[in-house]
Amino acid sequence: MHCPPSSPIAGSTLLLTEDHEDGAGNHAGWLLGQNDKGPISYAVSPVVYPTDCAFLPNGDLLVLERGVSMLTFSMALRRVGAADVRPGSVMTGELLLAVSGSAIDNMEALAVHQAPDGETRILIGSDNNFNDWQRSLLLEFALLD
Repeated sequence: MHCPPSSPIAGSTLLLTEDHEDGAGNHAGWLLGQNDKGPISYAVSPVVYPTDCAFLPNGDLLVLERGVSMLTFSMALRRVGAADVRPGSVMTGELLLAVSGSAIDNMEALAVHQAPDGETRILIGSDNNFNDWQRSLLLEFALLD
């Protein structure tokens, strides 16, 4: 994910892993940039794993997490403050949304855009992976500040 101009690490690229540990039990990540480069970590949640991330216009980072247990899907969306996205940090973030059950699926895609009226919109998607027991879904939310 490329960091936006409003981010303290503008111009850098953030790589975040779903299933690779950093040595301290967190999800490993890396920042690649001219000025901001090095390891970064994302705190482990009990049931879900990070699957995608997207920056908000103000530089904050949204992280989509997904999980499955007993054939039930779960997802969470966390907001990490722009100041916490820096080399050497362990990002945790504020929980914005947590859902489990049949209303969602294997949510794995995240995008952010500005609506014509200036409202920040969040899109979360899944695909059925050609499985009869999964669905393709697209969810859209407005982010209220």
